[in-house]
Amino acid sequence: PPRRHPLQRYVMSGSDDGRMYIWEADSGRLVRAVIADHRVVNCVQSHPCTLQVATSGIAYTIKLWSPTSQQPVTMPASFEETIQDNERRIKEAGNTFVVPAGMVLEMLGQLRNRQAAAAANSDL
Repeated sequence: PPRRHPLQRYVMSGSDDGRMYIWEADSGRLVRAVIADHRVVNCVQSHPCTLQVATSGIAYTIKLWSPTSQQPVTMPASFEETIQDNERRIKEAGNTFVVPAGMVLEMLGQLRNRQAAAAANSDL
């Protein structure tokens, strides 16, 4: 098989639990879970040439990650409980979705403007 960049061997994602999860692409095995934000990690991007990853969440900060350990990292058993908790929350959420607060505020502002315009037109 063709030689891949080391980061191409992995799939990374953010999560609503504030972690960045890293899985082996070929096996699907969870290899790392890193607390990357206090709330939500909604963006994970690897650098195209180096072993660096950037994460961001709801806050206006971007965190850069690089491997520093010379020893292999093992996953604690408690992550199995975290995975099960995440699966339970997904099932409970059903068909719900999250709308960003900025979008809600924009929609409320437009509604207020339309109501004001309708009231002004009815006064004529």
